[in-house]
Amino acid sequence: MRNGERSRLYIARALLQAAHLVIRDESFAALDPETLRRCLETVLQRAPALIVIAHP
Repeated sequence: MRNGERSRLYIARALLQAAHLVIRDESFAALDPETLRRCLETVLQRAPALIVIAHP
């Protein structure tokens, strides 16, 4: 499984659990720009709060 697929799977699992807070550590880094936009829109519609941790 490629990193982008793994990222989408982890995001989907968090949303299916109806989490009130989603914390992702570098989960969006492997996504192409269009998939990133779609994932962010979906997460922001379904999760009340989102924390994204990025490492420079």
